Amino acid sequence: MRVRERRSTLRCHNGSGLIKVATGIRFNSNSIKTRLTMVLLLMVLLPTLIIGWVAYSMTFEIIRAERIRDVGLMAASKHSQLVMMLTHVNASAKHFLSGLHVKCGGNTSKLNHVCATGLIKQYLAAEDAMGVTLHGKTGGDSLSVGVSANSANIMLKAGQLAGFSGSDPANNRSYFISAMEETTGYRLEVTYPSSVLEPVFSPPPAELGLSGETFLADGEGYFATKPRYASMQGHEHPISARPMRACLGGQSGEMLDLDYRDAKIIHGFRFVPEFGSACVMAHIDQEEAFAPLELLRQRTLAAAFLFLVLLVIATVYLAGRIVRPAIQLTKTAQAIAEGDSSARADTQGNDEFSELAATFNRMTDRLHAAQQRLLKNETELKRLNIELERRVAERTRQLEVANDELESFNYSVAHDLRSPLRSIDGFSRVLSNKYHDQLDATGKDWLERIRRAAQRMGYLIDDMLLLAKVARSPLKLEQVDLSKMAEVVADELRKTSPERQVRFVVQQGLSVQADPGLLHTVMDNLLGNAYKFTSKKHEAEIEFGACGSRSGSVEEDTFFVRDNGEGFNMEYAHKLFGAFQRLHAISEFEGTGVGLATVQRVIRRHDGRVWAEAIEGRGATFYFTLPRRGRET
Repeated sequence: MRVRERRSTLRCHNGSGLIKVATGIRFNSNSIKTRLTMVLLLMVLLPTLIIGWVAYSMTFEIIRAERIRDVGLMAASKHSQLVMMLTHVNASAKHFLSGLHVKCGGNTSKLNHVCATGLIKQYLAAEDAMGVTLHGKTGGDSLSVGVSANSANIMLKAGQLAGFSGSDPANNRSYFISAMEETTGYRLEVTYPSSVLEPVFSPPPAELGLSGETFLADGEGYFATKPRYASMQGHEHPISARPMRACLGGQSGEMLDLDYRDAKIIHGFRFVPEFGSACVMAHIDQEEAFAPLELLRQRTLAAAFLFLVLLVIATVYLAGRIVRPAIQLTKTAQAIAEGDSSARADTQGNDEFSELAATFNRMTDRLHAAQQRLLKNETELKRLNIELERRVAERTRQLEVANDELESFNYSVAHDLRSPLRSIDGFSRVLSNKYHDQLDATGKDWLERIRRAAQRMGYLIDDMLLLAKVARSPLKLEQVDLSKMAEVVADELRKTSPERQVRFVVQQGLSVQADPGLLHTVMDNLLGNAYKFTSKKHEAEIEFGACGSRSGSVEEDTFFVRDNGEGFNMEYAHKLFGAFQRLHAISEFEGTGVGLATVQRVIRRHDGRVWAEAIEGRGATFYFTLPRRGRET
């Protein structure tokens, strides 16, 4: 830049005093424009490139991680479907076994083999099974029909739903399940062909694209269901890929590696302990899975190039717009310095400098107008708030009226339902008594089923009304002796089945501030459940007590009801407290499925919490908390 300095002093009388202007610097406008362009370009381009690269990298990794996770989720989904299928066939086997002794036992302690064989053949046909082996409690009352996959008489472990019988590809073409009837001591083993598992894994899920597949491998790595592709080692050898070895080692997860055909794929694998040792595998080719990433890379490069071109054009234009008014102002200052006192900066036009004063005036006018609009809106807002409060109050009143009408309707419906149910039960009883000798066994069984269904419907109506009443009835807090209440409920339960040997253990001195009627409902349901689910135990034990307290924003005590009964699978614990949810069949344990929902509603109305822990076959413990409200200790 070439600079020539001239200094001059002008006296200007403008009504505000003497202004001294030092000027005389001449600018090379082209050099200024070039440098300003470079500065602006760097100021915009560098942060944009950094942010763009970070955004691209994050998006790339997110898409990549999502694709890998989706394959793992598909493996988990297939595992869940497989477990559901095995659970269903196990339940079916238990149900068949429970009725087998009743139908074929006769008056002796041994089964009628002719009767049992006929029923087993029917069961095999219905279940698409290959064979059944019935093991008697003494070992001498066993019976086999069809082909057995358990020639080595392998016993399934706890929690295992099925098992393969061997460690070579021929033996995993079938598998077996085992069901036990505790009251009779009989054990039923059912053999299925592995082909019945194919619907779980075939056809390949659409979520895995055109190259995807899912299959099941046994505990040695052999294919238990048909793979989609030919193996590089042949199907007579176990899969030796690294993901398979990791899965058979008890791991579950996702991995990028080669598969059984040496292709680069995304592996999703889930270990299947329900089969003793097996693996659910989900595959998709990496090339197909990561195709969106290549498309993202190409589009990002194209967008970056287009952005750079537009940025250069915009920067050059912006630099020109900034430099031009500065040059004009410089010329005006030079003219003044040379003695032209009439020279003035042009304040008219469309450039930034000439519009600066007008812009501030417009901004002031707009701000004033915005303030006026804001004041107007605040008046309007107050009016809307008042109207909203009025509408909320009206809706609240309407809701209360609707709730009252709904409660009256519930009681009316319940009353109207009870009358025909009593008629069904009564006439069924009269029909059974009066025409007892004229009915065959099937007719008597049907009448008995009608009576039981009518009675169960009545119990269900009562429980539904109780559940509704719990939600609506006001709390009446009193000092309640929980220990005494538990003993009273225990005595009532003993009277229902005096032949049972049940040991109740009740911790003394437990009391709370609560609604005695609602709390009695809680104790009656929890202790009643424990009494019901220990009915198959020769030595049943039920315990009630407290297990500590917690201090915080709210002080609360924790109580529990523990039993050594059937327990349940903790995987389904989230269903316990839902209305009409059951974890056991009605044929095993009666009930309406409303009791625990009522317990949860009562405890929540007292600002408490309720949860459960259990082990299948080894009992359950139900916990609930109640806040301290001046409890006497």
